[in-house]
Amino acid sequence: MKMLHENELINIEEDMILQPGHLIRSFTLHNRINGLKAVVINVGATVSSIKLDFGKDEIIRSHRDNNEDHEWQSHVLGLDALLLNVTHSNNSTLMYQLTSDDELVMIGKFRGQQHLDLAMPFFYNLNPDSPTIEGHCVHVRCASEDPGSDRFPTLSVIGEEPYDFAGSDPVQIEYSDDFARGKDIVYCATGDISTLIIVTLSYGSRTVEATLKSNSQANNTSNNINCRVRLRIRKYGISIMPSFMTEFKMTYKFIW
Repeated sequence: MKMLHENELINIEEDMILQPGHLIRSFTLHNRINGLKAVVINVGATVSSIKLDFGKDEIIRSHRDNNEDHEWQSHVLGLDALLLNVTHSNNSTLMYQLTSDDELVMIGKFRGQQHLDLAMPFFYNLNPDSPTIEGHCVHVRCASEDPGSDRFPTLSVIGEEPYDFAGSDPVQIEYSDDFARGKDIVYCATGDISTLIIVTLSYGSRTVEATLKSNSQANNTSNNINCRVRLRIRKYGISIMPSFMTEFKMTYKFIW
């Protein structure tokens, strides 16, 4: 079964797929001008595919990293956005939107338990000819959205860094057997309400720039805002997701 929602630039095509134990609702967000496509599914509220150049290059290698397949309710908002909420709670939501600036925007609002067990991560591999992430470059930095701010955020790391990704320059990954077991790193940017944490992943002419901002209204009067991003590094790809944040806006900017 297919349904189509569209405006002048973006369309959303909805598919329903019956699988054992699940009714998967799949939503393809498509920029008709440049061919950028992102597929979001309701099981795990995750991105299962991103394709560049009208489907020529797939840059998502996997969207599974745990055994939990939580089903989310899904609703198309307007003509270019998708809202998902946990079936047992209307207080936890994720919204995906594809913009005309080659961006996939993910806005999350979570209450109670840690949301990472609800939404499945998805993994980027920008080299369609390789099963590994060798040769990818990674850079992590923090910034202030407000040029007039008198407080520049600070960046800290939680976990073992296999490379100095938060150094002054991007670092190229050299694959080793150590990556077969996977690495998890959390970076935290601390500052005021204009604090951003930015992760740049690149390979050749392809780049994904992930920018994370806190949307928490409860903290807007506080002196400290913490933006936390989690990098899951696997043999086949890298996931860049918010970590331990109740309200956030993550923007994935694609350049190719």
